[in-house]
Amino acid sequence: MTSRSFWRLALLLALFAVAVPGRIALAQERGASLVAEGTSTMTVGGQRVAAARQQETVTLGGAGFTAGEFIGLWITLPDGSVVGLDDDDLRAAEDGMFVVELGLGPALPVGLHRFSARGQRSGSGAIVPFYLMPGRGPNTTEGTSLMFSPATARQLDTVEVSGVGFRANETVSLWLTLPDGSVVSLGEVQADATGAVTGSLFLPGALPVGRHFFTARGIESGSTAITPFVLQYGNGLNVPGARLAADLGRAPQRSVVALEIAGKSFAPGESVSFWLTLPNGSVLALGEAHAEANGNLSLELYLDESLPTGTHYLSFRSNRSEQGGFLRLFLAPGPQEPGQE
Repeated sequence: MTSRSFWRLALLLALFAVAVPGRIALAQERGASLVAEGTSTMTVGGQRVAAARQQETVTLGGAGFTAGEFIGLWITLPDGSVVGLDDDDLRAAEDGMFVVELGLGPALPVGLHRFSARGQRSGSGAIVPFYLMPGRGPNTTEGTSLMFSPATARQLDTVEVSGVGFRANETVSLWLTLPDGSVVSLGEVQADATGAVTGSLFLPGALPVGRHFFTARGIESGSTAITPFVLQYGNGLNVPGARLAADLGRAPQRSVVALEIAGKSFAPGESVSFWLTLPNGSVLALGEAHAEANGNLSLELYLDESLPTGTHYLSFRSNRSEQGGFLRLFLAPGPQEPGQE
């Protein structure tokens, strides 16, 4: 049996090697088995599954693979998006088994995840569910406070953040907890001689809409303050004059959608900007395409497995004639079993 540490998982931040024995959940299909061992368990939909908190670890054990074959490993997040975990260096031992330890960084969302493993030679695979719980965040400190103005803002806005009660001139670490429980580091600032911090924070369109929590913690003093704020839509669907151009229906992950945009006609050869609004309200820029000589535009959009499932809106705006609109698409899950791509 091969056993080793495997510390990479979905843009991990601040990993900690904490391994506490827990209960085991088992899933078996397509000739192999996969076991997840966390620090605890949780009942989800009547099923007992392994669980752990952000910044803890989960250990995966697989069996039933071909001796020495490479193992593909990936995780399906609660929103249906898929993240690959292997770098083509995880292999089964001579007995067809493997054991790998994964760090669960704070950047992972809270909720029910599914780990998948598949032998690249045998095609044998298995899936096991796993529940990620929120990490144990710091307690707030009396006398330390944080203010966020305004308390409700829109994507692409700039807001003012101020805090008091830290140690004079100490370094203060900042981070943001998103609505899904994942955590994004915002770096560090320096408190002034009175222990206060102030600054401006730009809210990019890539942030999801909903209730967020902004945290500041003094590195030396440990003084901590947390304040909530609500982020609303700020771009994507509010292009001036935008209209629903078409409902594209349903398409699965790992498929290609062909688009033909006509109608009023763009200026010949002009560039058209595209971006995608995800189900959680975050916005991804997709770049530009150029209209044809007849003013129409044709393009293909690949819906890869990193996109979450749910209703998406593909927005466009021409950069010369200033026409805008959006297309609606429901993204369905891709193949749920290894080997069925």
